Amino acid sequence: DTNYCLALDEADPNDVTIEVGICAAQDAQHFAFTDNTDGSSSLVVAQGRCLDYGDGQPDTRLTAKQCSYGPSQRFRFRPNGRLQSASGTVCVSAAQAAQGAAVFDDVCKVHPSDLQAFSLSR
Repeated sequence: DTNYCLALDEADPNDVTIEVGICAAQDAQHFAFTDNTDGSSSLVVAQGRCLDYGDGQPDTRLTAKQCSYGPSQRFRFRPNGRLQSASGTVCVSAAQAAQGAAVFDDVCKVHPSDLQAFSLSR
């Protein structure tokens, strides 16, 4: 659903998680892609934080941590709309297309559902 975007949930400044939000012109919804030497990208958001999938175990909430550009902060955006870990083990997935819905890592589906397919916009 193009009405929803990835967004920072900054309710707890010590544990910044990623959630689904209604798209708006907010800094919390602006991510910049880096070009890492291995062909992957890190997604940088406010205050020098990067999208981070933690230990890669399925159903782990995505967070925004200080950028280290390490393995848990490296992704590949695939032509089918998947945002996949650089290692290829997990995909970014939304619980549902709804305000405040959790965003987590999950096993990449053979045929990605709408909850594992994203689009980029400016």
